[in-house]
Amino acid sequence: MSPKAWEEELARKKTITANQNFQHLARVQPTPPVLLSPTKESTEPRNPARRRTLPPRLPVRHWRSATPSSPAPCLPVSQAPSPPASAVHLRRWAAAPSFSAAPSRLAPAYFGRDMKNEIQESVDILKVVKGANKFKGAEEPSGVLKGAQNAWDMLSEEQSQKHISTGSSDLSDILGGGIHCKEVTEIGGVPGVGKTQLGIQLAINVQIPVDYGGLGGKAVYIDTEGSFMVERVYQIAEGCISDIMEHFPYHHHKASSGQGNLQPERFLAGIYYFRICSYTEQVAVINYLEKFLGEHKDVRIVIIDSVTFHFRQDFDDLALRTRVLSGLSLKLMKLSKTYNLAVVLLNQVTTKFTEGSFQLTLALGDSWSHSCTNRLILYWKGKERCAYLDKSPSLPVASTPYAVTSKGVRDAATPNCKRVRIM
Repeated sequence: MSPKAWEEELARKKTITANQNFQHLARVQPTPPVLLSPTKESTEPRNPARRRTLPPRLPVRHWRSATPSSPAPCLPVSQAPSPPASAVHLRRWAAAPSFSAAPSRLAPAYFGRDMKNEIQESVDILKVVKGANKFKGAEEPSGVLKGAQNAWDMLSEEQSQKHISTGSSDLSDILGGGIHCKEVTEIGGVPGVGKTQLGIQLAINVQIPVDYGGLGGKAVYIDTEGSFMVERVYQIAEGCISDIMEHFPYHHHKASSGQGNLQPERFLAGIYYFRICSYTEQVAVINYLEKFLGEHKDVRIVIIDSVTFHFRQDFDDLALRTRVLSGLSLKLMKLSKTYNLAVVLLNQVTTKFTEGSFQLTLALGDSWSHSCTNRLILYWKGKERCAYLDKSPSLPVASTPYAVTSKGVRDAATPNCKRVRIM
């Protein structure tokens, strides 16, 4: 048999099989379905000798009426058997004449099945869409725009807030008055330059009573390196109290807080200390902070010393480390805005090969530099400690010397200092 004759024979058998299936459906259903137009091969005379008995097949689902004379009805969306399988099908389905564009006509169960969302999430999405459709003017915010704040209110709130003093007036000046609340500040530098000393100083200064120009809050200190020494904290607290007495020699008798609150024991009791021994504990503590801050409304600063230590020791997958750190930074940013507190992240340094030589740079890579609002770099210039404001959205780049004394962080004796090259 030639190939052409074989194809004609195969097409004829397919036509016979299709006709037999439709005849079987006509016996099962009360009304025969609409038949497709026959092909050219189906008009040929049949050979009765080639007819064979076929097993019964399942009835085919038809969405049109069984009689050719009746019009094809348009089914509502809620009675459709299943949603489209993709977003492209969803757009085509929405463009059909029988589709209603109102969100209320779209069943949440079908919508969630197509978008692979939970049913409750689908309901929430539909509520947002309905709220956006009801938007009529700027005076009546919808569900999407609810909670917007204008820039004037933000500026007024910024100017009315107090800042946390660093202990050094020169260092506080280049920071715009001190460490800002509702912001994440990164402080990095080489070992021994005074990062931990500055962190302890901030944990003490945030507790200065409001009558003496402070915030009157408390501090959370997360220690990952084990460099937090209580004896040193006691010394810095005594130095802070002596400075208050020096600047306000007679004010403590009239102050509502009284001289009884100016005791080193009170300052130590206002520091909530967490000791972290692995990066899993660090992630768990930062996730727990939201509940802890909800129970302790008077916390005004969170200090992590340092955010780098465990992530440099235990992580081999750098891509996973970047994702975990990005999640932590977003969490800390949210906490600073929600609870009106300052977040201070102490960071280490590493070497980076650039321009044909190795230079010092802060650890965790360039992607981590976007995780903070302000960046302060501490470095040595000879035997003098200097601080350089490397990044700030509202302050100019500046540098100043500072000193670490028995009382804590204070102003340096020499006024001017230039920055050495640190990337």
